[in-house]
Amino acid sequence: MSDDCLKPQTDWKGVFQKYESKDYRKECEGCGRGYHGNRWDAHHILPGVVFGQITDPFIHECLRTTDFDINKPYAMGGLPKLTAFILYFQKDKTVPFIFAREQTVTMQRWGAVTQYANQAHMAVTFPGDLPVHNPCNWGHTLYNDEVAKRLKRNVWLELESLRKKNKHPKPEDIRAMLEDEVTYFWNQLTSIGKGPGGGGLSGAEANLRNRYDKSKDGWWKPLCMSKGVTSPPVSPSLL
Repeated sequence: MSDDCLKPQTDWKGVFQKYESKDYRKECEGCGRGYHGNRWDAHHILPGVVFGQITDPFIHECLRTTDFDINKPYAMGGLPKLTAFILYFQKDKTVPFIFAREQTVTMQRWGAVTQYANQAHMAVTFPGDLPVHNPCNWGHTLYNDEVAKRLKRNVWLELESLRKKNKHPKPEDIRAMLEDEVTYFWNQLTSIGKGPGGGGLSGAEANLRNRYDKSKDGWWKPLCMSKGVTSPPVSPSLL
């Protein structure tokens, strides 16, 4: 199915497209998960693009009866941009910075990252041990694939199995299955952010502080949304 096939009709209960809710960022602020400080992003834990890949009409019908909205707080979490970390660390003289050794345009902006005008009233704080949402090739594309594969295995195939047994999937049970996946993937993200990088160091802060020496071979790992990122991300800057 294309994204168009997931546009809610008058009889739809669920919302599976990101932009169907113009206020999803505001919704995310009240989600109680993650980071909502300077340079934060609203992350859909089950991304809309995953639902847009569905080709099975039966699964499509299951979703339309299910009261689940990917734009609501229970399905979202706040994640920092990479520049949120730079904003915090760039004034700390104990954190090294060598322009010529940085491999991404974003990291080369060290010392030049400013607060957004609409966030100037906020204190600059450490974003926490969380992966970055942007630049998106720090694992977001791989993350989408991982969500798609797990939903197919744990939800779509399970629904197909019920149909083959002539059992009708209940909307509330489908929602519960999706909520379980939200919990699983958020736990995965927080685990990555707190996890090992290079040189036996764990967490975003320790690895950023030691990215030229002890953690040089994996300092970026706690900042990536997927463990499938196997080499330092090289990307253009996403402001």
